[in-house]
Amino acid sequence: MNMPLNTSANISDPVAQARYNMIEQQIRPWNVLDFDVLELLAVVRREQFVPPAYSSMAFMDIEVP
Repeated sequence: MNMPLNTSANISDPVAQARYNMIEQQIRPWNVLDFDVLELLAVVRREQFVPPAYSSMAFMDIEVP
């Protein structure tokens, strides 16, 4: 079933909104529907794995330099 983990209506943090958008607009369209995978993507803070200079790219579907 294609159910959201969260709804954008209750996300006030811009980073959390970006994470939600990534899951809903990039990951789910690739037919990644396993709940455990989606849940992990929702809780892992990708922005912490990107150099600070590129933190705005953490949720983009592009290669980080």
